[in-house]
Amino acid sequence: MRQARYIQVAIGLSAAALALSAGLFALVEVYGRPWSGLPLFANGVAGPRILASPTAYPRLLEIVPGTRLVEVAGRPLNNPGELLAILSDVPAGSEVEHVFRTRDGRTLRVALPVSPFDIDDALGIYPPILLAGLLFLLAGAIPSLAQPESSTTGFLAAMTIGMAANFAFLLPDYFLGHHVTPVSFVFPAAGLPAFLLFALAFPTRRWPLTTRPRATSAVVFAASVVFWAIFAWAFESRSSQLFNLEGIEIVFLLACLTLLLGNLTAAARQKTDAAARRTAGIVLPSAVLFVVVAGTLAATTWGVVEFYPPPGLFLLPVPFVALSIGYGMIACELFEVDRSAQRLLARSALLVGALALLFLLLATLPLVMRPVFAWVTASALTLLTASALPLVTSFYARVDQWVEEALFPQEKRMRESLRVVAAEVGRLRDSDALATFLRHEIGALLAEAPLTLVCGEADGPLEEIAPAPGRLRLDLDPGDPLHESLCDRQGVVAGQPRAQAARDRVERLGAACVIPLACPGGAVGGLLVGPRGDAKPHHPEDIQLLYGLAGTVGVALENARRMDRLQELQKRLEGENLYLRAEVDQEFADSEMIGQNRGVLEAIAQLRRVASTDVSVLIVGETGTGKELAVRTLHAASARADRVLVKLACAALPEALLESELFGHERGAFTGADRTREGRFEIADGGTLFFDDVDTLGAGVQAKLLRALQEGEVQRLGSNHTRKVDVRVVAATNRDLAEEVRAGRFREDLYYRLAVVPIRLPPLRERIDDIERLVAHLASNLGRKLGREITEVSAEALAEMRRHSWPGNIRELRNVIERALVLESGPVLRLSGPLAGGNPASAPAGSASIESLARGSLGDDSLADLLTAYKRALVEEALQRSGGNQRKAAELLGMHRPSLTRMIRDLGLRKS
Repeated sequence: MRQARYIQVAIGLSAAALALSAGLFALVEVYGRPWSGLPLFANGVAGPRILASPTAYPRLLEIVPGTRLVEVAGRPLNNPGELLAILSDVPAGSEVEHVFRTRDGRTLRVALPVSPFDIDDALGIYPPILLAGLLFLLAGAIPSLAQPESSTTGFLAAMTIGMAANFAFLLPDYFLGHHVTPVSFVFPAAGLPAFLLFALAFPTRRWPLTTRPRATSAVVFAASVVFWAIFAWAFESRSSQLFNLEGIEIVFLLACLTLLLGNLTAAARQKTDAAARRTAGIVLPSAVLFVVVAGTLAATTWGVVEFYPPPGLFLLPVPFVALSIGYGMIACELFEVDRSAQRLLARSALLVGALALLFLLLATLPLVMRPVFAWVTASALTLLTASALPLVTSFYARVDQWVEEALFPQEKRMRESLRVVAAEVGRLRDSDALATFLRHEIGALLAEAPLTLVCGEADGPLEEIAPAPGRLRLDLDPGDPLHESLCDRQGVVAGQPRAQAARDRVERLGAACVIPLACPGGAVGGLLVGPRGDAKPHHPEDIQLLYGLAGTVGVALENARRMDRLQELQKRLEGENLYLRAEVDQEFADSEMIGQNRGVLEAIAQLRRVASTDVSVLIVGETGTGKELAVRTLHAASARADRVLVKLACAALPEALLESELFGHERGAFTGADRTREGRFEIADGGTLFFDDVDTLGAGVQAKLLRALQEGEVQRLGSNHTRKVDVRVVAATNRDLAEEVRAGRFREDLYYRLAVVPIRLPPLRERIDDIERLVAHLASNLGRKLGREITEVSAEALAEMRRHSWPGNIRELRNVIERALVLESGPVLRLSGPLAGGNPASAPAGSASIESLARGSLGDDSLADLLTAYKRALVEEALQRSGGNQRKAAELLGMHRPSLTRMIRDLGLRKS
């Protein structure tokens, strides 16, 4: 819209410049040639007397519009272009008889003196008119450039361009050059209908522009084109209807002027729109002055009075009308003018001021001196003034300040208020401080008017934030008329037509207006502003100011509410963090690495040695041997103990989700990715990342994991940006990774990257000498949790536990002790039943007896075969007792279900 308007104005100004060039060319062409001081159209009709020479003016009293010149010096005049040739044969200074024929058939004979068209004639008649047209043109173009979005300024620009070009710039071409080209009819065809539309739109829109603006504009311009096409035909053919068409044109001009005056008068008398009322007060006096001067001009043209002033005096109201309309246009739509438009207006004010000074001098100096000297003096004074003003250091700054203070006081106040509010938003950290600040700032702007700030959710009550001391808190419950208005983002102003219930509610609260806040995030807020402290009603500019602040205040309030919620969450998280730390510490206390077995001591020593480094560690051990506890011990002893330890259970996640869990994803990276999510690498940045059951990783994930470990950077799914991470990697497995590498199921390069320091945790069957210590430790800690106090462990229970092979290792031992604590009573720990795998009847056919294996009867089988048979027997028994449910079987064995699934696969068993 803005660019299109600039292009339209540029085209119009270019066309007006061509019209001005044609008028100046006509002045130059006739200069020095004889003339009798009579303005004459191309069809032989005499022009208005105001354009005649001072000598001819008093003799043309009876030559009213429509009178045609038919004979000069006894020679018939067939073409006005012949007039110069006829006068060339007449001696200078002599009088020549001009014969006129009126519309009623009367013949008038007027003797007019012939003299050369000199500089006094040129400067005394036409340049003031050209200058007035230029002022009018600028006054119409400036508001259009300052407010290109407004259709009213577009009407003004078209009106001033068309009327200035037709009624000012082309006058010398009409009456001296006797030219009326088709282009001459284009300007009134655009200017006059624009005048009508402007009269209907300024300062307030009237019917039919209020209901059908596009259709009205199209009809008016189409009718104008048709009318001026007929007028051009009648003019060229010298039709007798030309006079009637000219009458229609005059009536149309008078109608437009009457509509404009009526619109201005109605706007000046209304009480609801202060901006339109102020605009009408600005423009109406100059418009009335223009009507008075135009009436005097019409009286002299029709011969009602015989009074010859310089043409400049008749045009003296033009700059006042032009400037007042321009100022009124801008003041009418105050808050749409930005700083660039203000600077444009300030520079334009200097240009218009210089032209106005020149015009004023040209209108007054010819009264006391010859026109040529008047022009020289006026031009010299104007150029001297315009050249001297920039030499004043602060002049342009002062002009900018004057334009802002004189034309845009409310806009300046609003901008300053917005600047103060925006500057304070970053400092305020809670909603109470924000409410107190707004109460102070807005109260200072509105004569200490009280202010109430309410906010809440749409489906809940709107509560007042930080009420003033000594006053009850205001709450607006759902169903309250103001609650509904604020949810609908509708303001309520006293005296304006809104819902009756909302207005009554505002009056009961003693408020003057309610302004909704544009709170993001679905919140609802509002400003309830009370009466001004000076007992004056709120101006419409005050309401506009509040609406202008509503967006900034809404964002500031939402930020403050989020900060309040963040502080509440921070306090809650701090409490949860303390609780979780206590829980973790208790868990470590219950499950610390205990034992005097050589294998356990070697593993603990290795963990301590590598804790001070950042090398990758691979924890190897059967299920339940305490691999996760070893990782926690390693992390707690490292320099990363104050950072997070992140665990990733590789066997528990499908391969399709592993990559997203590891590296994160952007919103929309795949179906279901409705938000951006950090991966485990980013979460563990600065800490430790633990891969449990790393042997279960798929080949694709292994390749991407290797790159992340090598480069120290990760890339989220759906993102092209890589992020540097500082992570220590610890992996754990219950399988032989070297064998997995040889079998092609695990990448060799990833294996060497993970197994920089491999640490083996011995199974419980290899550390039978630690059974008594482990049982005592677990019984004590678990007994406290279950409300049991254990003083000793029965010898039979210890003997049976020493004989057991513990395929579930420490996890199985923990389950056995916990079951005994639940099912048995007394201070002595006794087993609630035989350990799983101890019943010979449960041994499967074709396998070694579980009972004999427990007693150490090896037979002829190797240790590996015996262990495999023992595992198979235990798994089959657990599956049989659980009815084939692997989850329940894993619970009986004290194992994780993924570990049991892998064991079933390795042993070649089917789920029974």
